[in-house]
This record gives sequence, C-alpha cells and structure tokens, in this order.
Amino acid sequence: MNRGFVLIELMIAVFIITGALMAANSINHRVTSDTHLMSDRFTAAYLAQEGMEIVRAIRKTNWKEGNCWYQGIDEGVYEGDYQSTSLNSLSGDLSYLRKDEFYNYTSGQDTQFRRVIEIEKKEVVGLNMTDPDLQDEYLEIKTTIFWDYKGREYSLEVREDLYNWAARGPCP
Repeated sequence: MNRGFVLIELMIAVFIITGALMAANSINHRVTSDTHLMSDRFTAAYLAQEGMEIVRAIRKTNWKEGNCWYQGIDEGVYEGDYQSTSLNSLSGDLSYLRKDEFYNYTSGQDTQFRRVIEIEKKEVVGLNMTDPDLQDEYLEIKTTIFWDYKGREYSLEVREDLYNWAARGPCP
C-alpha cells in the first residue's frame, strides 16, 4: 500500500520540478531578450547623439572658417556620417548603417540601424536683438534612429535646438 503513495509523491515532485525548470527557462529567455533590446537601445542612443555631433561639427567648422554658422546646415532631411564634413540629402529609402570599426554608410557589415537627421530653421519669438552680430534664428535638430528587433520596428528620437551662441561668422 505504501508503494503506491511513494509513486504518487514521486510523480508530484517531478511535476513540480519540471514546472520550476520551465519557469526558470522562460525567465532566462525573457532576460536574454530584454538584454539584447537594451543593448540595441544604447547603440541607438549613441548613434542619435552622433547625429547631433555631426551637425555641431559643421557649425564649429563654419565658425573657424569665418562663415555663417549655419552654412551647409539647411532645412531638410539628411543622412549624416561622422567621416563627412557635410550632410547627405536623404533620397528614397533609409540607408542601413554599416559597422566596420565605426558605423558608417560606405563599408562594413550591414546593421539593423538607420539614421535620419531632420533640420528646421526657427526664429526666436519676442527677443529684442540690438546687437547685429547676434542672430534671432536657431535650428531645431531632430535625429531619429530606426531598427528592427524580432520582427518589430523600434525608434529612438533625440531633439536639440542649435544656436549661434558664439556669435561668429556673417550671416545673410
């Protein structure tokens, strides 16, 4: 009679252990998946920041060369590459960034990331500018990174206003 109870107890124990292992495996899978998604989010954040830095570098070059601070930073939608000293107009579909040593558009292995830099010229409203060197214009920069993960599209957007705070360079 006791042998039947031992068999039932053994079956219950196996069932409980199997359930616990399945739950642990499910949690492990979820953590691994979330870790990959968070890694992609960090990469997207860095790529978005790099897009902003590309535009800032153009402004800085304009200051150094005595040009208008927003020369070459026209309103529009662009691709930006850290190796370039200018923005490339976006034509048609978004290009995938490639990873060699750095992310770029020309060489290396294709990645799932795509970058868009949007620029819009704005005017400061209600500002009384008496100094002719100061400008009442600023640029609104929006960098968006798109990527796919497990069949779902994600995006990360960074916005910044860019001013002529150094007040250098003649502008029309």
